[in-house]
Amino acid sequence: MSIGPITPVIPSSPSRVQQIPNRRTKLPLAALAPAAGSAPVCSVASVDCNGRILDSALLESLEWLPGLRFDVRVSAGLILLTAAEDAEHVVRRRGELRLPATIRHWCGLTTGCRVLLVAEPESERLVIHPPAALGAMLRGFHQEKLGGDAT
Repeated sequence: MSIGPITPVIPSSPSRVQQIPNRRTKLPLAALAPAAGSAPVCSVASVDCNGRILDSALLESLEWLPGLRFDVRVSAGLILLTAAEDAEHVVRRRGELRLPATIRHWCGLTTGCRVLLVAEPESERLVIHPPAALGAMLRGFHQEKLGGDAT
C-alpha cells in the first residue's frame, strides 16, 4: 500500500495568524531593606563557665573598647548592657563581657548556653537574648506571621 505525497500545511498569509495575548503577570516588588546605618548588628555567642561572652567584632560596632565601663540589667527577660562611666562592669582586654552570676541565674544561662547578641549602635546598647526570651519572641512572631500554620 502506497501513500501519496504529504502536502505541507502553511498559513496563507500573516494576517490570518492568530495573535496570542500576553498573559504574563508582573512580579511583585520586594520591600527595600532598611539603610545599613540603622540596622542592628547581630551575633550568636556561648556563655563560658565564668559568665564571659566574647565577640570583639560586635563590640567594635558599638565602639566599645577594652576598659569601657558598662551597666547590666534585666528588662522583660532580656539582658541590657549600656555604657556608663560609673558602672562596675568593664570590657576586658580581649573584648570579653562578663555577666554577673545573679543575672545568669535569673535568665537561666548555664555554661555553654548560646545567646543572641544584638548591638544597636544608634542606641549605644547591647541586648542579650537568652534562649527562653528568644523562644517566646519567635513563637509570638511565628503565630502572628504564620497564624499557627507551620507550613
